[in-house]
Parts: sequence; C-alpha cells; structure tokens
Amino acid sequence: MLKRGTLVGEKTGGAAHAAFFHRIDDHFGIGIPETKTINPFSKTDWAETGVEPDVKVKATDGCAGNGKETGGK
Repeated sequence: MLKRGTLVGEKTGGAAHAAFFHRIDDHFGIGIPETKTINPFSKTDWAETGVEPDVKVKATDGCAGNGKETGGK
C-alpha cells in the first residue's frame, strides 16, 4: 500500500487476532481472542487471508537469493 519496502517470501498464515490464555483451574484453560488488528489504510484485517508478498519465494529458498529480486547487487 505505501510501497516503503518490498515483502519477499511466502503468503503469511493469516493469524491477525491475538488470543490470551485464561486459566480456568489446574487442568483447564481457554484461549480467547481479545484484539483485532486492522490495517488503517484498507480498513480490513488479514485474519484467515494472510498477506501476499511482493516477490514470491519459497521458504526453503529464502536464504539462497542474492537480492536481485528487490534491487540488490
């Protein structure tokens, strides 16, 4: 959106809502989402959809690049 950087890699998992763990007793607890991250420009979040990179690179190939994809030399 702002194009201040180039996102390189794979699409993210889409986990945008932080859940906090609440202990019920010694053997049980529950995770409850208590926050929701909203993009201030698109007014949406990326939960369940993820974030698409500008340059798609498989995670297994992530360290093999020389930066040419993003203007490196």
